[in-house]
Amino acid sequence: MPKDSRARQKRRRDATRCARAAETDTQREVRQARDRQSHKRTREAEPVDTRAIRLAINAAREARRRANESEEQREARLAYRAVSTARRRASETHQERVCRLAKHAELEAMYRAAESQDERSSRLSRNAARAAMRRANETEEERALRLARNAARTAMRRANESEEERVFRLARNAERTAMRRATESEEERAVRLSRNAARAAMRRAAESGEERSARLARRSVSTARQRATESEEERAERLAKHAQLEALYRAAESEDERAIRLSRNAARTARRRASESEGKRAGRVGKVGARSASLRRMKKMLEEIVPVGCRALLRNMKT
Repeated sequence: MPKDSRARQKRRRDATRCARAAETDTQREVRQARDRQSHKRTREAEPVDTRAIRLAINAAREARRRANESEEQREARLAYRAVSTARRRASETHQERVCRLAKHAELEAMYRAAESQDERSSRLSRNAARAAMRRANETEEERALRLARNAARTAMRRANESEEERVFRLARNAERTAMRRATESEEERAVRLSRNAARAAMRRAAESGEERSARLARRSVSTARQRATESEEERAERLAKHAQLEALYRAAESEDERAIRLSRNAARTARRRASESEGKRAGRVGKVGARSASLRRMKKMLEEIVPVGCRALLRNMKT
């Protein structure tokens, strides 16, 4: 390149730099919007082969820059990119945002379809490490904002999903949960159960009366749906597991806890008896009478079978 041409380019760059430094925020935004439109028109008009060559050249240049940059340069680049991205997101229209998200989703699907199992595992572990770093450094307000934003996104997705998507999501979640439960250790299981119990206790302590009623009604409907579709083997397995858990709870509870449980059960029974209708009461009394008659028949049958010396024990059985 001739010497005068290099000098002319340098003068042009210096003049551009001075003009950029002297422009106001409004002038800079207008210039950037104009440049974006011109850039977009140029990209839309270029052939496919030219675009592929340009992207390959840009990727090679970017890789060389990334390989030679220092830690300070990397942090400065990431900070500048974050500011630039935030500025673009703040000024984009709703249609531009929809197009951007659709394009990102398409590219993401292409990457996911082309990656190998090792690349997928590496990506997931890298994402988990980044999320853990972010969670460790976030404040309480940032955590609350993140959880609220996640809850809003989840609610929007659930409201717009079809019945097939819902069934597929529930089946996939159940499969993932089963895989995690099958590979977790005893310590991880204990930590998970204690964490879940703490979360449930916090939710129960903060919920209102209406929320509690809605939760119990929702749980009753879900339980009834599960009971209606379970087989005899599943029912027997569920009852056996519940009996085992009940025996564990009874063996581990203290005398005070037992007294509290019995008083709570008595209060619940009294509330049920006070609010039951006449037909329900008659059905309950008839059921109790049938159960007592069954116990009496069983006692009589045992008295006919067992030796005479053991009948003193049977006399003390409650009917």
